[in-house]
Amino acid sequence: MGYWPSYQFISPEARAGYLAWLAGGRSDPSVYIGFVFLYFYGLERRALIDAQAIPAARAEIPTIAAEVRRLLRLYGGHHSLRSYGSQLLTIIDMLYPETSDGREASRSFDTTPGWELPLALRIAIGRVVAAGRPIGADLALAWYRASPTTTLRTPARRCAVEFAGLFGARYRETYGDGLVVKPPRKRLAATYRPASSSFGGEWQSPPLDLPMSEAGGAR
Repeated sequence: MGYWPSYQFISPEARAGYLAWLAGGRSDPSVYIGFVFLYFYGLERRALIDAQAIPAARAEIPTIAAEVRRLLRLYGGHHSLRSYGSQLLTIIDMLYPETSDGREASRSFDTTPGWELPLALRIAIGRVVAAGRPIGADLALAWYRASPTTTLRTPARRCAVEFAGLFGARYRETYGDGLVVKPPRKRLAATYRPASSSFGGEWQSPPLDLPMSEAGGAR
């Protein structure tokens, strides 16, 4: 199959293989990864397009999220699928907060510094700020580590556990249960580049009632 396969245009042999994988429970760990992506395209469209307009599709969101997680457990060794699947779960969490587990402060986030804070972290911070809750030490540390303005020195990188413990102790000494941040006016938005070419490019989220956390605010 081509790089962006479409069921309409793939060969009869490819269709047979894809249907066999579906009928077999979508669990064969050795399956051709193109079949997994073809299936993933449908999950993307159902979550990002259909669920925005069709109540029955929105009701399927928890099932869709669970299915994406299952695919990542089975096929997450494929870098591209892992990247798309993780991003889609973050977008689902942002669009449909009822699917959130409500444990933003204790979750693990990708804190590799980039040009902006990871979307999952921005969502977590935005929810805490919007609710008027204090930003706990764990969430503040994730914010600090992921900030584009942060440069950790060698001791902090080599002794990450000790650094986290010291950060938490000093943070709690200064802010107690955590720092309470006044919600800014700027609202959170996100773009997502779907795996499926049928979207025709980037997908833009609708306006969300979450405050936007700035990159350097954790200092």
